[in-house]
Amino acid sequence: MAMTTRFRTKNREENNDPANKLKLLDSKLSTQKSESGLLLDEKRKAFGDIHNRREIVAIDSKKLGVEKDIKKGITGVFKDVKPRVDTRWKKAEPTLVQQKPKTTVIAPAAAISRPLSRQNSIKTNDVRKEKSTKTITESITMQLKQTTTLTSRIDFKKSQKPNEVQFIRSPQSIKKKEKQVSASGFKFFESHSTHLLSQVDNIDENDSSNPQLLSEYVNDIYAYMMKLENIFPIRSNFLESQMDVTPKMRSVLLDWINEVHHQFNLENETFHMAVSMIDRYLQAVHSTPRKYLQLVGVTALFMASKYEELMPPEIGDFVYVTDDTYSKEQILHMETKMFKALDFQLCKPLPIHFLRRYAKAAGSLADRQYIAAKYFIELACIDYELAKCKPSEIAAASLYLSLYIMNGMKNDKDLWTPTLQFYSTYTLNSIMPIVKRLAMIVSSAQEAKLRSIYNKYGNAHFKFTSTIPEMTGNKIQNLIRMFLIF
Repeated sequence: MAMTTRFRTKNREENNDPANKLKLLDSKLSTQKSESGLLLDEKRKAFGDIHNRREIVAIDSKKLGVEKDIKKGITGVFKDVKPRVDTRWKKAEPTLVQQKPKTTVIAPAAAISRPLSRQNSIKTNDVRKEKSTKTITESITMQLKQTTTLTSRIDFKKSQKPNEVQFIRSPQSIKKKEKQVSASGFKFFESHSTHLLSQVDNIDENDSSNPQLLSEYVNDIYAYMMKLENIFPIRSNFLESQMDVTPKMRSVLLDWINEVHHQFNLENETFHMAVSMIDRYLQAVHSTPRKYLQLVGVTALFMASKYEELMPPEIGDFVYVTDDTYSKEQILHMETKMFKALDFQLCKPLPIHFLRRYAKAAGSLADRQYIAAKYFIELACIDYELAKCKPSEIAAASLYLSLYIMNGMKNDKDLWTPTLQFYSTYTLNSIMPIVKRLAMIVSSAQEAKLRSIYNKYGNAHFKFTSTIPEMTGNKIQNLIRMFLIF
């Protein structure tokens, strides 16, 4: 026993000696020698065999320091170490006892927490294919239902006959309707009103290239202006509530303002806007003293020039025109009073605005006819009885009177065309009382006391329109006789 124990202790000491370990390693490596000689440790590959053993690579035995590296690697060798994570795919092992599969609801994020077997993966793929085929068939059936409903609606609309004639607002829509009806072969029975509208010309057809003419919504603008006429009306005999101001004084004031307007070389809109503000102020403020009536007129012209003109006259010019009767402070104070009385509403449409539209609808209008229509409008502004009329009515009556007295080619019944009736919204019978009243004013303008408008349009700049013989001719005298009869 003593001999065996000594032998065992001797073997243990020899095994623990590093030199003996080196000899044992040399003997083991001699069996695994390669062409180059000795072997050395190498780092394991990134995606190779995943375990803790180190591979051995052959190097040249002549290099120095190999023994030290080998001694260091002796302690790092591990035997039969299992891999850290088993990531390799394995087949499902067959089970002897068949158990019923448990139905467990798995969250979508936790569905891939453990590796699936091949059988389970095949089952899931089959389920997904079945679901995708179901969704495809459902979508196809929905599309078929929608198409069937659409086709049924279209067939119903085609079979349905129009019971009522639709209202047509513009000549463009009429032409489109006629083209559609002729293409479909359907007999469209027109009423008298639609037949008249079919004769209307589109006066904005050639204005699409000019963005300043607003051809897309110019009809909407004039429809809005006609609504504003009804919002700011002038009552008949609106000066009855005034204590000191009379209709004759109003006419004298407006005749003087027209003369100042011509001296300052202002726009036509400035004069018409001043007249509108004076009438609205006198209608709103009943107690206007006679000595301040001229101040109201000058202030209205001052306000209108600031609204319409690019370079309005200075306030000192208006003080000079009144011969220093009123000061700057008085004009500014009256301006605040007028703004408050008008509630800061200065957007009432003017007769000159509608005249430009109606002259375009008249077609080939001569220059003298257009100047005569402007002359009639300014004469109508001074007349007290025509102050109650709407600006659009005065513009339509003035244009018809100028066409009537200067007509040399057309029949008098054909002057007020369907195009003019459509764009002005007035028939000839509705404006004839205003036309006859204007005829009386025009024929007596040469002998009237208030001659500022007559003298202005008798100038060469206005082609001597007020002095032509047609202003007192037979046609205008016939209109006056008809007015006196009725």
